[in-house]
Amino acid sequence: MPLIQCEQLGKSYHEGGGELRVLHDINLQVEQGERLAIIGASGSGKSTLLNLLGGLDEPSAGRVLINGEDFSHMNEVARCRIRNRQLGFIYQFHHLLPEFSALENVAMPLLIDGQSAEQAAAAAEQALAEMGLSQRLRHKPGELSGGERQRAAIARALIHKPQCILADEPTGNLDRKNAQQVINIIAELNSTHNTALVIVTHDMHIAEKMDRILELEDGELKLAD
Repeated sequence: MPLIQCEQLGKSYHEGGGELRVLHDINLQVEQGERLAIIGASGSGKSTLLNLLGGLDEPSAGRVLINGEDFSHMNEVARCRIRNRQLGFIYQFHHLLPEFSALENVAMPLLIDGQSAEQAAAAAEQALAEMGLSQRLRHKPGELSGGERQRAAIARALIHKPQCILADEPTGNLDRKNAQQVINIIAELNSTHNTALVIVTHDMHIAEKMDRILELEDGELKLAD
């Protein structure tokens, strides 16, 4: 059974009395441990597709299944539970909460899931250590470099050991050195934990490191040339 499966997925928006079709008839399977890149021009719908896969938006047509469960049409409580336990999200901008330390930011998904503060802090400390941030636990995002903030965001995405990471331009805000470091970390985690990766990117250097490259064009998903 695929980890993630899309069946005739579509997304449209109503604007100015008309309909704007962003995605239509998307059929996709992501297997456990697979590394998939999705490329396409700006405005092609890559982020929209990723949001549908992660249950952050609802499709206009079709459905998304996570481990065989109809993720798209669950109630929001059930969808949040699956999101928090089975999926991890990494964005171009780290989205760390500025008033909290790196440790507190990374521990937050476990606290939301009902773990004790002690358990969550211990797990967050270990996750940050794996990212090379043992000396930065108490620092707030404003006190971290760009690369450090993104590594903290990766630690947060992985804290609950998700089955799949959904990454939207995860290196788009970093210089080449930090971008390469982040991609190396993600690839190592994929290898070590068999975590599936779905990465939206403009960077072919990153895309070519994945097992498959798909391209979004005119709302349709196809094998990249």
